[in-house]
Amino acid sequence: MIRILHLGPRSAVRAAVRLLLLALAVLFAFGGPLPFWMKRIFPSFSPLSLIASALAQRGWYAGVFWMTPPLVVLLMGLFRGRMFCNWICPAGTLFHLASPRKCIAHVSRRRWSGYIFWIIIFSSLAGFPLLFILEPQPLLQRDLLWTGRGLNALALVPGLVFPLFLLLGIFQPMIWCTHFCPAGHFFDFLRHLRKSPAQTFSKERRELLAGLCIGLPAACAAAHLPGFKTKNKWMPALPPGAHDADQFGAICHRCYACVDSCPTGILRAGFRVDRPLTSWFQPEMNPEFGACEEFCDNCSRACPTGAIKKTSVDEKRMIQIGIAEVNREACLAWTDGEHCMVCDEYCPYNAIETSFSETGIPRPIVNPEICRGCGFCQHACPAVRMGRAIIVRGLEKQRVLEG
Repeated sequence: MIRILHLGPRSAVRAAVRLLLLALAVLFAFGGPLPFWMKRIFPSFSPLSLIASALAQRGWYAGVFWMTPPLVVLLMGLFRGRMFCNWICPAGTLFHLASPRKCIAHVSRRRWSGYIFWIIIFSSLAGFPLLFILEPQPLLQRDLLWTGRGLNALALVPGLVFPLFLLLGIFQPMIWCTHFCPAGHFFDFLRHLRKSPAQTFSKERRELLAGLCIGLPAACAAAHLPGFKTKNKWMPALPPGAHDADQFGAICHRCYACVDSCPTGILRAGFRVDRPLTSWFQPEMNPEFGACEEFCDNCSRACPTGAIKKTSVDEKRMIQIGIAEVNREACLAWTDGEHCMVCDEYCPYNAIETSFSETGIPRPIVNPEICRGCGFCQHACPAVRMGRAIIVRGLEKQRVLEG
């Protein structure tokens, strides 16, 4: 467990730096008294995430402030190779701590990191960075945040990657860093490219061709083929400021910083088999667990990949992420004739209008031109006979309301 503490002053300094940065990564992930946006600091260090997300979005999404750290790491890789891996990477530090001194068994003799790297690059060109869950910075944060309030069992599925390689590292030391990590391969590629471009591409041709032949068609299939057919096919509401439904899941790296930063718990990891593969395990609004606060923009400020575009509170208040629908058969007012307008009482945007019955019973009607899809009505609805009587259905493309 203390293999990282080698002999020699340089190794001792490196060990101290790595342990300090690991502690900071854990602290930033859990937050505590720190600002919630610090959750995005370590995921934002990754130049591979920056490049893959920019390629998938067809443009730069990060401002100068957040683009500076990955560019510094990129230059570090260009001149110093795996310096980021050896000194900074918190995931690498944990893998190092968990590795024994000797190899017990060879789990894999082939190095797969080059194949993974080029598959990510070429699939990003097609709009969906395949194998994005193997990016090391979101890899660690995903598991650190899994114990948080908003992460359900579905978030554990992409989160299994990290403990799996921790376990494999017991048998073959540092197997993740040496054989599978795409970021580490990227740093090696950059350093060799600076010294000898022609020779570097010659050595990479097999991995490059594999990435081209696998990444492009697989990404196109995952992004455009529909999911399984189900009876209750409907679009979940996405966080305010999210890209269009067909892009959001492709850009999101499932680090779940947005989920953990949500103060009400409405954001959850979702899984709908009727949606394309790109949307599986993505953060979604689930009003059964909370509502989207009117004056909150935490999720957009915590997102490190640009999947949720940065918006101000005033801009966020005017974004329509979904539209609520009343199921009259389940509604206490419409079907049972009871005095119940709880949805209207909780709606912060006055999107619930009233229709009176012949006996004067008020009944809710949603005004789709005002409704934001915040979920307050669904979360507060007391109907239980047929489930909630008012349900928010998401939009394929969010729109900004006027006035």
